[in-house]
Amino acid sequence: MREFRTCAATAAVVLLGSAFAQFDPIKVLATEGFTRPPSSIEEAVLAPWNENIDGGLRSPDNRRMIVQVTDTLVPLALLGKSHVILAGDDFDTVAERDRALTTRSARGLQVMDLATRKRWDIRVPSGLRVGPTAWSPDSRSIAFVGIGEKDTFLCVANPSDGSTRIVASGLRLTGSRTITWLADSARIVTTIEPERKGVKPLIDALASGPKVRTSDLKTQGLRTYAGLLETVEQADYLEYLMNSQVAVISISDGSTRRIGPVGMITGVDPASDGTGFLVNTMTRPFSY
Repeated sequence: MREFRTCAATAAVVLLGSAFAQFDPIKVLATEGFTRPPSSIEEAVLAPWNENIDGGLRSPDNRRMIVQVTDTLVPLALLGKSHVILAGDDFDTVAERDRALTTRSARGLQVMDLATRKRWDIRVPSGLRVGPTAWSPDSRSIAFVGIGEKDTFLCVANPSDGSTRIVASGLRLTGSRTITWLADSARIVTTIEPERKGVKPLIDALASGPKVRTSDLKTQGLRTYAGLLETVEQADYLEYLMNSQVAVISISDGSTRRIGPVGMITGVDPASDGTGFLVNTMTRPFSY
């Protein structure tokens, strides 16, 4: 094993050395724009690792498997989309969801027959990418989060013919990011936008007061974290983004039953029959 690692490391050094021998950093800086890397580096980075299948998500009857069709690299349009980091959490500020759902979304979805290894496409609605997926308990449906430019959708697909329909919009996946089937394979539990979202706080607006920092002279062994809150406005914005409500959504007609109060929900674990819910929430005051 040690010999293999040494050979691999040597090969990587030779590859990089050869590539950078043709690389003129002064010319790149003078360009002041995106520059294509040496071909050997480009080929290594763009190697189609995303076509590997890691086991996927198997259906409850163990006959089929979900395969997400991903990109080799995260598209720049997704990576550069407007976002904000608050209290260590990264949010897509356009669609108001967890940013990872945007940047790690897949461009397509397939189903594989485990016996024949045959694969076929799920027809994802135009303009949407694919987020978290889940098999229904009866293995007859696949639910997935539709990642849109400005909204987040609940979609349900037929794994046999690949047809898909949008069941609901307005999902609020900032704290809790899951979709969970109930045992009847007819309803899904997730979190949605509050009926009254309130006014979006402006974190770059005129400050409501000065920044006040208090401490003491004692040495602290606590870690520091990126994205700590600094102002009251940021705290209000975090609460605005995190606020959601538990909902039970019928896949037949998209009818929605709201459960419990609006809150900063970070996790939902429903009973299989939908008669009870374990809900984790975050509460104020925040540290900043």
